[in-house]
Amino acid sequence: MDVFQKARQKGISFMPGVLCSTTDRYRHCLRLNCGISWSDELESSIAQLGRIICTMHK
Repeated sequence: MDVFQKARQKGISFMPGVLCSTTDRYRHCLRLNCGISWSDELESSIAQLGRIICTMHK
């Protein structure tokens, strides 16, 4: 959920895995869904999400 909060501050949204189960089974997962065409902006946002995850989980 920390990654989710940090990403939301940057305008990036995803579904935390914990919301996909009634247990903690997917607490280390996330779900990405995209309903728009691929673009440089989308690619940049995904890269930024990756950087957020890397910096928070070292």
